[in-house]
Amino acid sequence: MLTFRGDSADEQMSHLEERMRVETRIEPGPITLPRRRGRPPRAAMVFRDGDTLVTTAERAKIPPVATVFRRNDALHHTRCTRRIDFVGMRGGIEFDFYCIECREHVTLTQGALPRIPEGQPTD
Repeated sequence: MLTFRGDSADEQMSHLEERMRVETRIEPGPITLPRRRGRPPRAAMVFRDGDTLVTTAERAKIPPVATVFRRNDALHHTRCTRRIDFVGMRGGIEFDFYCIECREHVTLTQGALPRIPEGQPTD
């Protein structure tokens, strides 16, 4: 504890309390959002001379399913053109199939099922 010459203990305590109040006073400031690091993504960039460059993103096409094809209300393996058997589901999002002829395991996601080609196998 700090001591001052000629001051009583009560005066020293009140002096320290006042000093703590002054030093720990928090003044409210403007509310700000946390700053993101790095450059934010922009669809349009404005140059110093006032010109604007607009960029557009092109989505990549989803490739067709090449491991199986649909024929006669069943899925067939493209390699051997034989019917594949449904084994079960994994994680609620993947379907497991098995080809007895090739002894191969085929996994398809729920999103791939509508994209399965019909008819003959694709090359």
